[in-house]
Amino acid sequence: MLIGQVAILTLVATACGGGSGNDADLKGVTCEPAGTTLQISAENTSFDTNCLAVPAGEAFEIVFENRDTDDHDVAIYPDEGDPLFQGEIFAGVETKTYDVPAIEAGTYRFQCDVHTEMNGVFIAK
Repeated sequence: MLIGQVAILTLVATACGGGSGNDADLKGVTCEPAGTTLQISAENTSFDTNCLAVPAGEAFEIVFENRDTDDHDVAIYPDEGDPLFQGEIFAGVETKTYDVPAIEAGTYRFQCDVHTEMNGVFIAK
């Protein structure tokens, strides 16, 4: 019986991915652009997605709903160096819309700068 319970717990833990893993968990994560308005939320110190995508070379907006009372933001980073974009850090429960300038084609990382374990893949395609 214990083996069955362990298997169920493993399955549940795997299915509840979200955007709070570390970079090793993000290898191979992919998604496709669906317009120039992205929606993302944070709750229980976790993003509700681990992949965001926009058309390359077009300005876009991120509608960010902070459902926590903790401070959070959304920032976009290349592999190394300064962020391509940093949204305002704010406590919830509140929603802010970030206007983001165009980003050239590539695969980047998005994260909360307060809780860097909250991260995911950002694709401009």
